[in-house]
Amino acid sequence: MENLQSLSSPKTFTITTGHQLNIFGGPMFVIYKVLTAINTSEHLSKLYPDNNFVPVFWMATEDHDIEEISSITLFGKKYKWESRWKGLSGKMLTEGIEILIDEVIKTFGNSEFAEQLSQILKESYLSGLTLSEATRRFLNTLMGIYGLVIIDGNEPALKRRIKDVLEDELLNQTSSKIINNSIQLLEKKYNVQARPRELNLFFVGEDYRERLVKEGEKFSVLNKDLSFTKESIKAEIENSPEKFSPNVLLRPLYQESILPNIAYIGGPAEVAYWLELKELFNHFNIPMPVVLLRNCATILEKNVLEKIEKYSIADKDLFLPADDWIRKFIENKEDDQLPIENVSLQIAAEFEELGAKISKMDPSLSPFIEAEKQKIKTSFLTLKEKVIRSQKKKNETEVNQIQKLKEKIFPSGKLQEREETIIPYYLKWGNRFIEALKENLDPFKKEFYLLKEKEQN
Repeated sequence: MENLQSLSSPKTFTITTGHQLNIFGGPMFVIYKVLTAINTSEHLSKLYPDNNFVPVFWMATEDHDIEEISSITLFGKKYKWESRWKGLSGKMLTEGIEILIDEVIKTFGNSEFAEQLSQILKESYLSGLTLSEATRRFLNTLMGIYGLVIIDGNEPALKRRIKDVLEDELLNQTSSKIINNSIQLLEKKYNVQARPRELNLFFVGEDYRERLVKEGEKFSVLNKDLSFTKESIKAEIENSPEKFSPNVLLRPLYQESILPNIAYIGGPAEVAYWLELKELFNHFNIPMPVVLLRNCATILEKNVLEKIEKYSIADKDLFLPADDWIRKFIENKEDDQLPIENVSLQIAAEFEELGAKISKMDPSLSPFIEAEKQKIKTSFLTLKEKVIRSQKKKNETEVNQIQKLKEKIFPSGKLQEREETIIPYYLKWGNRFIEALKENLDPFKKEFYLLKEKEQN
């Protein structure tokens, strides 16, 4: 409440992050986003005690890809919320989600914090709430203690603040012109993350959110029998601005029009497309915030760390393919070591010396000597590969364990933070897990974190 009230003060600034409304908190990186905003706010509060710094989570409640947000992966299995909802995700009623909650709770077993987490899910998502309200409750329960303010951008009062931007977009298509100019400069050195459309707005109906397109002197809604003249769409903006929804490239402009924001916390893709928007902010005379990369992390529990140690996998090698781990394990097995590499290098050196002498005697033989040298090299490589394949079969148990270890650290071949939710970790450590994350993640340390479970004292 203190942070909410402080937003009316000219000495208050916000540190904002945001995401779409994934159920049960979504992938772990959403939690990292929020904690990065919280930690940044606390750091600035210490540096500038005369000002207020408020962490904000902007819920992207206007997104309409229900299929994308309605499932989670838990303990290696996918769970889906079956719903026929069409329209904005924020207005989606949580009716029917109790079936999913019951399925998920059954996986909790006798975990230390099973009852507590079950209660949080029920209190957050049941009682006929919308997904927007449920998400607010869930995040507030977990991190409200740190002063997190949660905003639903799909509010008519907020949309009225950007009526001029909406009208300019429709009548002048300013954003596509400016962003495309910026892209021409950026793509010389960077991969462009997002490209603008001619119109970067959606039109929102009762059960849909569809793109607006300009067709001659008219404005049409894709996939709907609905169109506007120039005058009628201006009247629509004036009377019902909430019917217009910015796309991913205009949403930052909307956020910064509302909030006294000095920093935006984004993931790698977000940071990339925010780079395209500097001149657009300048055009509308809206200050562009500092754009910070969120913390990125992988959590390594004790059972995983034990296997990492068993197979002598260094931290810097964790991101290598599993096959590299297997090859290194086989090559380092003391009882099976063959000096193939050493013999290969020894023969290569001797052949190099012999070849140099022969070439000196008859330079015309140099191409033949070079070809033979390559044949010897290829033979040793082939021999080495055959030995490794043989050793893989011989050490099948260890090979399978290494592959399972890779899947544990990188589920479905993805970064853990993109696939797993907070649920398994909350079941094990409760709120202490969030406290530990907050304590160990530094928003200004631009490194990928490996967070290792320690032995309890």
